[in-house]
Formats: sequence, structure tokens, C-alpha cells
Amino acid sequence: MPPVIVAVLSAVGVMIAAKWLMREAHRINTELHPPRDDFHADGMRREPIPTLRRDASGVYRPTSDRRS
Repeated sequence: MPPVIVAVLSAVGVMIAAKWLMREAHRINTELHPPRDDFHADGMRREPIPTLRRDASGVYRPTSDRRS
């Protein structure tokens, strides 16, 4: 066979194998770590992040409001 055809066939084979390996890895990870509804994807509950505002004494203190 001409070398070009061999290179194209091997590239196609590598792409098919990579796609299959990615699908298998995703399937195995989903089995090992099933998604939970009560948590976000990273497993932590999200709470509002307080913003820092300067008070009357000039010290920055956290506040929970989202004013700009």
C-alpha cells in the first residue's frame, strides 16, 4: 500500500480508539462518582460570597448584600 493510505488509515484508527477510550472513561467515572442532586458538580454547597465594604472607621468588613 502507498504510505499515504497507511498514514490516513492509522490516523482514522487512532481517532476511533481515542473516542472509544474517552467514552469508556466517562462511563466508568459516572459509575464511580454518580451525580448528586443536593450538591453542585464539585460537591460543595454554594453560599453567597460576602462582599467587603468599608465601614465608618475605615476597616473593610464583609457584607452579604450585592450592591455595586
